[in-house]
Amino acid sequence: MATGGGTLAANKLSGAFVVEFHPLEGNRIVWKYPSDAELDGIEFKAMPSGSHVLNFDIANYHVSDGQYAVSCFRSVKDESVARNLRARAVGVIAPNTQHLHLHRDFLAQTCQAQLDAPDDVDYTPLQDYVLNFDAAENTQLHWLDVVLPSWTDVPGQLPTMEATMSKYPVSQAPDSLATLVGRFGKRIMVLWKLSLLKKRIIFLTTPPVDEACQAAYACAALSGRTLSHPGYNEPLRPYGYQNLADIPTISNETNFVCCVTETIFEPKTQLYDVFIKDDKFYSGSDKIAAILKITSSDTARFKRLSSSSEEGLTRDESYIKFFVELNNRILTALETARNRPTCRVTKEDILAVGLHPKDDLALLIELGMLYCPEVEFEDMNDCSCL
Repeated sequence: MATGGGTLAANKLSGAFVVEFHPLEGNRIVWKYPSDAELDGIEFKAMPSGSHVLNFDIANYHVSDGQYAVSCFRSVKDESVARNLRARAVGVIAPNTQHLHLHRDFLAQTCQAQLDAPDDVDYTPLQDYVLNFDAAENTQLHWLDVVLPSWTDVPGQLPTMEATMSKYPVSQAPDSLATLVGRFGKRIMVLWKLSLLKKRIIFLTTPPVDEACQAAYACAALSGRTLSHPGYNEPLRPYGYQNLADIPTISNETNFVCCVTETIFEPKTQLYDVFIKDDKFYSGSDKIAAILKITSSDTARFKRLSSSSEEGLTRDESYIKFFVELNNRILTALETARNRPTCRVTKEDILAVGLHPKDDLALLIELGMLYCPEVEFEDMNDCSCL
């Protein structure tokens, strides 16, 4: 639940690591904290395939159950070493993705400092950073005030809404969602629907992977909500960069968004619901294909999104607030319907949350099956809504 400051463990870092490229051994872990941390394979995420042609990159990725990492990669030309290249990646591990974006600058500086003095690397500052970091005390972690509604049925009228305020954390690098909106235009509403439905989404990219990782995190923000009900409070899981070694893991997942650089993922349709290549959406499911279509309601929502702004908020924060409050309205309305004797969603419910009884019916039925399988939907065929 995105309220309050979170638990003590959630606010902390759980580890750190340093990876270097060795001309004979390839990518290898040269230091880690704690020293007994199980980090097998992380050296290939910290230095994604193709990184050798890059000078700089930042990658986010899923490490294991409940553990996520962010690392900075840098390389420099050096004619005194084999292959004329020195490359290093420095990363930290956390029990969630909420504050990973706060470590980017520190990791970039630390990585550069270690490259500048390869024979005299002091890992103490990195270990101290892990031990001393506390997101609850970090002023760079932004929490947005968002409306969390409760609905009251009024016979013959639209349900009335009583608003309370809740907190939602900004958990991606600045401008990530604004960049995604600019990239996809009104198709951001397709990504919103896929994210709210917690579909398995894979972006195909090429190194550097930073932008694609932030696109994955922005997608997760599209599904954000601040409900406390355990059935509603988990948004889409942002796994960031994933590689071939992750196939056994994601093949058992039902809820994630990630980016990959290997084209071999594309024909493995059992791994995903939607594959995004060159900004085009691909799916083998007829049910999902219907969601991929832009409706007039999607266009109207995009216009509202484009004009959303609030004094004191960045464009990115305004966009996040727009989607979190929309999701809150929809999911609390479904919960209200589930608590009725009839368990029925009415046209008035749909209109009250800002959706269209016809254009958005396929989405709503899918949402009902995912979050409230007990609910039924009123016949919308006689709806004359514009």
